Amino acid sequence: CTFTNNNGGNGGGFFNFGWNGVANPTFTTCTFSGNNAGYGSQGGAVHNYANGGGSAANPVFTNCSFLNNSINAGSGGAVFNNADEANGIANPTFDNCSFIGNGGWNGGAGGAVYNTSARNNFCFPGGVANPTFSNCLFSGNYTGNEGGAIRNYQANCAAYSNPTFTNCSFVGNYASVNGVMLNSTGFPIFKNCILWGNNSGIADNFGGSTTVTYSIVEGGYAGTGNLNADPLFVTAPGAPPSSSGDLHLQAASPAIDAGTASGAPANDLDDFPRPSGAGVDMGVYEFQVAPPTCYADTDGDSYGDPDAPGACGAGYVADNTDCNDNCAACYSSAAEVCDGEDNDCDSEIDEGVLSTFYADNDDDGFGSFNSGTVQGCSPPPGYSANDDDCNDNLASINPDAPEVCNLLA
Repeated sequence: CTFTNNNGGNGGGFFNFGWNGVANPTFTTCTFSGNNAGYGSQGGAVHNYANGGGSAANPVFTNCSFLNNSINAGSGGAVFNNADEANGIANPTFDNCSFIGNGGWNGGAGGAVYNTSARNNFCFPGGVANPTFSNCLFSGNYTGNEGGAIRNYQANCAAYSNPTFTNCSFVGNYASVNGVMLNSTGFPIFKNCILWGNNSGIADNFGGSTTVTYSIVEGGYAGTGNLNADPLFVTAPGAPPSSSGDLHLQAASPAIDAGTASGAPANDLDDFPRPSGAGVDMGVYEFQVAPPTCYADTDGDSYGDPDAPGACGAGYVADNTDCNDNCAACYSSAAEVCDGEDNDCDSEIDEGVLSTFYADNDDDGFGSFNSGTVQGCSPPPGYSANDDDCNDNLASINPDAPEVCNLLA
């Protein structure tokens, strides 16, 4: 699905409204590009809104791209997430998504995402706005105000604005105040992330506290497993805001094997498995110790054709021992059966499983060894599976024939 060049009020591309009910749509491999929320409105691409006691707005975004969406004196260049009534729940999920070049210079906040459990800074106790982001790339997002990538605001009451980021990369984002994130009152969590090359980092205020672990943070950040070291991208990004560069890791990157497996996604943003090496890498891309090669499995027997290598995915397997990829019963560990195929891949066909058939010249269903034999899987025309005929020239003479007085045995 594609949402492009739309203009509207809240949610330039899509407005998801859980009002005293449930609004939980699913978006897979969708692109939101060039959408605009309109002056003073929220969510350049998507506005997700849980309004009303017990309402739920929990969309799921998988393999989606948010590109160059904008706000004008509003907030949330790509996504504005809001739970603003008692017990309203706005917990969207973003897996393998890219947020690139979203934002706005004229006021507003949250170049990519604005997350809040308040309405106009007024709190409704019980509101929950806890989005989760896994394998998500935030690059080149910007705002002339607060939070180049993320602005998180939790009203100072029993409401919750606690986003979670796992194996995400924040690179080349820009804001007048905190290029990665400004957090007010909430308790965000970053794990296995890379925060590098932004014009500034993370800041908390009004009692908020961000937890960062097993992450590379430019300038350093207190937390278990954190590093302050150049992640050694293949190509470094330009000055923020910038989405240039290749954010895959070089072989000497300190991010390799430095993450934690706890809660890490099973695959990276390229859909390669995690971990590739001795441990999980930080950031959206897992360094491929040896890029995996798979082999075509045309017949679906889980054994691949060694002459048909390709990228791992649907229709491909890691095995490469199939000698006939057009025969599902043919592979190296298969038992040989009589079917005219080399089932066990030993370059012999039907060895040890052929049957002997005997010529039945008189076509009485009984063959004779003396009339000739052939080997095969089933008797050809004019042959029988037995050699019980004592006279293969007369159909009236066979083991089932009645004895008659005709001087013939």
